[in-house]
Amino acid sequence: MRPTRQLLYFVYGGAQAYRQELKFSLLSALHWRQGQDIALRILTDRPQDYRGWPAEVVAIEAATLREWQGQHGYLHRSKACAIAWALPRADRTLFLDSDTVVQAPLASLFDGIDSGRGLLDIEEWSWRKARTRPEFARFAAALAARGQEPAEETRLYNSGVCGLARAHLPRVERAIALIDDWHGHDEEVHTLEQIALSFSLADLAISEARGSIRHYYAEKRFLHFMLAHFFERYGEDYSPTLQSSWQEVPLTKPLPDVWTRLRVKWQLAGLDKQRASLGRKLLYGCLAPQDSYARACRHVWWERALSERLGGGDRQAFAEGIWPNDLPRPHLADEASAALDYLRKRVRG
Repeated sequence: MRPTRQLLYFVYGGAQAYRQELKFSLLSALHWRQGQDIALRILTDRPQDYRGWPAEVVAIEAATLREWQGQHGYLHRSKACAIAWALPRADRTLFLDSDTVVQAPLASLFDGIDSGRGLLDIEEWSWRKARTRPEFARFAAALAARGQEPAEETRLYNSGVCGLARAHLPRVERAIALIDDWHGHDEEVHTLEQIALSFSLADLAISEARGSIRHYYAEKRFLHFMLAHFFERYGEDYSPTLQSSWQEVPLTKPLPDVWTRLRVKWQLAGLDKQRASLGRKLLYGCLAPQDSYARACRHVWWERALSERLGGGDRQAFAEGIWPNDLPRPHLADEASAALDYLRKRVRG
């Protein structure tokens, strides 16, 4: 019997980070299902990873994955194909990327989906603004030449959340056709799947899931280490303990308290923008909160420091375990030592 409402995840490959993302998202969905009759489905090529979890696990074959990625091997095409696969299997479908956390009753989200309405993550910009961005220049020119440009007010959405009705299947199939037609532009425009979906759904009344579902793609690195810490503590097999503990995980990157941030800002005030950015990242990692989740991921701040445009002597200083002379140090020696130990190992390889 076809369910009225289904929540769908799609994941492939054996990466620990994505597996743990999905399991954590599912814990939040189970919490906010609140006893409602909502089917939970995981579409995956590794069903063994989710054995024992309270969801219907649907195995997908490698050949199907290859077919969904298309003749050009565009990975994100498979996501649109997974949504197309799911839509006939329920009256209303809510697709979630694995890096999401449900923060409101699921039933209320499904209430915003019908033949004339859909739900997407957040609006990122209008086509009027997007087409002027440098990375869109060649793509926008190609669309204009083909007569495919949408109205300038067309909104482009992040598709990490996608709620659609069964009647919307032809629109998703059109999005897949657009993805194929736009082959060659994915190198400069990394969100072709999202743009194709936004174009194809432009005639629907779209609501944003912002606030009801947190999509933490911008803070993935921090969350990956916090989730690894959570599952190391409680295990990855589903259990009542796991279900009752998921809300202890912070959903944002760890920041020093407001007064510490103000002090850091004052300490960096005399530096140019580039040096201040480097110093801020070094200090934020040192001065992160003391809880175990913050400690599990504070090194991401130091990784971000290494990604800065370092001064001539910075890399050598880090290799020798020396704090850059022009940057303020944390007031406790062990805080600086933790950063320098990490940076020395990273720079030396």
